[in-house]
Amino acid sequence: MRYKDGTAAGSVSSTFEAQYRAHKNRKKESLEMKMEDMTNSAAGARTITFDLEAILYIPQAQNSELFYKRKLHVYNLTIYDCLSAGHCYMWDETHGREANSEVFSCLLTYISQLPDNITQLITWSDTCAGQNQNKYLLAFMLFAVNSPNNPNLQTIDVKYMESGHSYLECNSMHSMIERAKKHRRIYTPGKMRLIVEEARRNPQPYQVQQMDFSQFLDFKKLFDHTVMNFSLTSDGKKVSFLKVKWFHFQRGSSNILFKYNYKDEFSSMNFLAEPPSPPKRKRRAPSSGSRTVGKPSKPRIVINLDTVLPQLSKGDLKPPQLYTERLPISVAKKKT
Repeated sequence: MRYKDGTAAGSVSSTFEAQYRAHKNRKKESLEMKMEDMTNSAAGARTITFDLEAILYIPQAQNSELFYKRKLHVYNLTIYDCLSAGHCYMWDETHGREANSEVFSCLLTYISQLPDNITQLITWSDTCAGQNQNKYLLAFMLFAVNSPNNPNLQTIDVKYMESGHSYLECNSMHSMIERAKKHRRIYTPGKMRLIVEEARRNPQPYQVQQMDFSQFLDFKKLFDHTVMNFSLTSDGKKVSFLKVKWFHFQRGSSNILFKYNYKDEFSSMNFLAEPPSPPKRKRRAPSSGSRTVGKPSKPRIVINLDTVLPQLSKGDLKPPQLYTERLPISVAKKKT
């Protein structure tokens, strides 16, 4: 294997080589840990992998004219658990978008249906920042682990695969679905759901659930009312959010534990600790006759730190509904 980083023609940088070796080690560690979680889940623990499938387009038919027509987008979040059960949460673009709140709402639906004996949930996913690895995940997981709907659930561990090596069991579901819908005529979302459900027969068909716009919750607004700090550790160090490989959430705790490497010790971040205000930047005095138009600042939401966890555990603090009605599609697509 040769390494090139542009330092000189044909030369190898020791720093670059060390980064490459560390990347390969993280890849190996993530695969081994995921396999161990999926195969050796203890009693009371449930391990899942989840991912959003590539957009499904309808109508679909062996017709050259349809190929160039604007199509309706159908989204499918797939969850594959350690019991070899596949779960699909589907919605079309008139019920929601392909964003993090929709993904979290589907995960919340799955978590709310867990058996009462489950006390620990372990999730594995890729490092897609827009869907899985972002600051709004903190609000969602805090809400899920403290929810009164699952009083026996005590911990949630969120683990990420190494970037570029996200081999997830749920990806096999995508392959089965693509094979099942090949050369099929599909004109409605209902027909697509039926094909997805029948994509696998053994050991059991996929469990498909239709998501309605009223089921999607706004976790961005919940974040504003629950999370004060997501950038500093308990000892004042800056959190490199996109480098985190493991988050640990505990019921009733204001501390979020995290790791940058799978075998490191946990670092702690108190989401209720108010971070220090950034230093004020000096502004250049405007020249005579010039007019400066400042961007209006976002009003700060006052959070009662003493009541956040009790309100979450009692169900008094909930994310609002994301949509109040079905979403319109574009005029051009509607004409098609």
